[in-house]
Amino acid sequence: MTVLKPFVMLACVAFVVGFMGCLGALKLATPVSGPVQAPQQSWSSTTSIPTGADDWNLGKRI
Repeated sequence: MTVLKPFVMLACVAFVVGFMGCLGALKLATPVSGPVQAPQQSWSSTTSIPTGADDWNLGKRI
């Protein structure tokens, strides 16, 4: 067991460094809170509104 102690310590340090790196990357990836913007409409929730289309080519509202 004495032989494995350095490897266990190295594994613990590597785990802590990796975990802190993931937390740091997550913090950098989140936007900084600034002025509040109005929510944008998603492209999937909008549909085209027919403008002067024929009866056979009307748009649909979902």
